[in-house]
Amino acid sequence: MTDESVKRKLTTIFYADVAGYSRLSGDDELGTHRTVMDVLDFTAQSIKTAGGNVLRYAGDAVLAEFASVVSCVDTAELIQTELAGRNSDVPSDSQVLIRIGINLGEVLEDRGEIFGEGVNIAARLEAAADAGGMCISAAVFDQVRGKTGLNFEDGGLLELKNIARPIHVYRWRPQSVESNSPRPIELPAIPGKPVVAILPFDSMSRDPDTSFLADGFCEDLTTALSKIDNFTVVSRTNAFAQRDSGLAAAQVGRELGATYIVEGSVRTAATRVRINAQLIEVASGNHLWAEKFDGSMDDVFDFQDNITNQIVAAMEVHLSDGEQVLNWRQEAGDPKAYELFLSARAAYGEYSRAGNARARRGYEAALAVSPQFVTATVALARTHIEDASFGWSEDQDASEAEAKRLLDTALEIRADHAMAHAELGHLLMVQGDFEAARKQCVRAVAIDPNMADAHAVGAFVLVCLGQHQEALTFARRSLKLNPGSPEYYLMATAEAYVALSRYQEAVPVIQRIISQRPDWVMALALLVITYQGLGQPDEARRAVEQILAISPKFNAARWVRCIFYPDRADVQNLIRMLCDAGLPDGRVAS
Repeated sequence: MTDESVKRKLTTIFYADVAGYSRLSGDDELGTHRTVMDVLDFTAQSIKTAGGNVLRYAGDAVLAEFASVVSCVDTAELIQTELAGRNSDVPSDSQVLIRIGINLGEVLEDRGEIFGEGVNIAARLEAAADAGGMCISAAVFDQVRGKTGLNFEDGGLLELKNIARPIHVYRWRPQSVESNSPRPIELPAIPGKPVVAILPFDSMSRDPDTSFLADGFCEDLTTALSKIDNFTVVSRTNAFAQRDSGLAAAQVGRELGATYIVEGSVRTAATRVRINAQLIEVASGNHLWAEKFDGSMDDVFDFQDNITNQIVAAMEVHLSDGEQVLNWRQEAGDPKAYELFLSARAAYGEYSRAGNARARRGYEAALAVSPQFVTATVALARTHIEDASFGWSEDQDASEAEAKRLLDTALEIRADHAMAHAELGHLLMVQGDFEAARKQCVRAVAIDPNMADAHAVGAFVLVCLGQHQEALTFARRSLKLNPGSPEYYLMATAEAYVALSRYQEAVPVIQRIISQRPDWVMALALLVITYQGLGQPDEARRAVEQILAISPKFNAARWVRCIFYPDRADVQNLIRMLCDAGLPDGRVAS
């Protein structure tokens, strides 16, 4: 007889437990309890933010599940790296660390909870993890290999208590746990845009037509990638000049000054074609992505276009805007609409009045080609929000009303569109309704945990609400999901660090912003506050001099008008820090 209330399903099981809780409690029972509860709350919130489901607490342990294996591992890494940063100034014998075990397996689902061997394995993996690290099963490793950027140590086969068979395990821990030093924010290693080189694909068949096919494919791929603003592509001439150099692929990449290389092969058999392609990071030699594609010579041009689009999409995910690009491409439905959208997004990324105007025209052009392109409608609404926010509009109310109309249109087409909800949160933030804005952003990331833009907007909203630790979680998640790390993602991260008085960690983030946009006075103002907080007044004064050289009339009063949180409790102290560094006050004395 079958109990229909009990179901079986495949899921990703996350199990976390505090390391050494009994010892810590013996030293300071009440203090340990409070710290542990804070750690568990942060862990649970991070899980929910990433789209996971917290199932139950068991003392100092947390059981959760994820639909996405990659999201589960990414979340574990974010949690452990953040906790390592919190512990950077805490003596090693007083640090509250957690262990995390992750397994992919079949479970029994009953009354909203999960049971079975899959859960038991996750719990045993947790016990086998290093304090501050994670231990994952081979089933998990196979799913995340090349998708997270994490380096796992092969732990071999492990006998687990009450598990009949040995489990192949892999371990990871953040470097900052080992060094006990402040954790830097994860930024691309090379300043500026990544450089990509498309190397000639090898012809693996005797048919001379295969060589022409391989060369034509590389040319198409180079052209398609050149249209994406987030990275620079080495010219086809320079890349092909290395064909007969005899150097290894990574060395060729270094000779070309490339951050990444794409290489592969083309093989034909009768009318069948197989193309293998892989993306390699030059510095490490790591293979970030690899795939094979099969098609027919009967429709070779359609096949070539299809493979080009798939490889470009994969590279956008790994090097540019993250997994959200897959949704954008699907929504666009037309290559021309998508190309116009990317061009408009690049113009928007200038964060200027003129760039915003060009972006609006680009989004409108994309919608003229593909009227159901919802993300383009949302992006068009964003340009009106920016006009209202930065005073670029002659009628702020009209700009906000047009943004609301466009967002309503987007949600009528797709009520569960994550970016539409996030952008509605952006609009509500500009209007000062922070709590309503927060609800929209939380809904957005619940709909699509991989929507990097939604996490970035949520970070800004939480900064306004004074929920700075949660803001940092959202901001770090956006950076993780979007390797391109746009300046406004970095700005949200820096705002959260400054609000938490974690000035040392804020400095490299702000410097990265300024390296890309040296005339952004709001970033420079944040740098002034950071240097003041670090007790470095000379550096703070030099940053003020930079601000006044760019905008002689800029002052503390204007800074307050540009922030979204003028009523936050710490703003008066931030104004004092700016003025102490030499920035004019600008407020009328009462």
